Amino acid sequence: MPRMVEELGNTDIDIIGGFLSFFLVLFVNQTNARFFDMYKLSKKCAGQIQDVAGLVSSEFPKHDADRLVRYMNAAHIAGYTGLSEVYTKHNLFDKFNEDYKLLNQKELSRLIQPDMDSGSGAFKELCTWCQKEVSKAVKAKRIDTMEAHKLHHHILELRGSMDGIYDYCDQPVHFFYIHFCKISI
Repeated sequence: MPRMVEELGNTDIDIIGGFLSFFLVLFVNQTNARFFDMYKLSKKCAGQIQDVAGLVSSEFPKHDADRLVRYMNAAHIAGYTGLSEVYTKHNLFDKFNEDYKLLNQKELSRLIQPDMDSGSGAFKELCTWCQKEVSKAVKAKRIDTMEAHKLHHHILELRGSMDGIYDYCDQPVHFFYIHFCKISI
């Protein structure tokens, strides 16, 4: 029998295996919980866009309503491009923009942070554009302050939900898992 195998017989490998199993199950459960929380936030983003589309379709001229909904959809997609290297401006935003005509060239050039691949700057700027559209509607007396408040609330909820997804990206792997991996090495 090899010497290494003999030495393993003198350790408490079954105890270490039990701890590893426990922490692995805990880690997988926490990872699944994170996934489902992020999924709920993503679906909430879509719901906010649908709520705004429903509200503006009856109060705004068609062109203005379409512009606000385009901006909200562009903000939603731009939010995902800044999260990681998986979804980029090239492989996600540009494709949706081409298919659904979300932003024209002039609007794209107005973005302060055209590098959507690094952070939430472009997403947040597009949310600000949405709020400005609502303010223009109030000034034009197309909607009253109560309706504007509802629209601003939905826009801010979209921003908050996407920010919630970004918050998960800033969280490291849990201490106990890293600690146990370091001890078992």
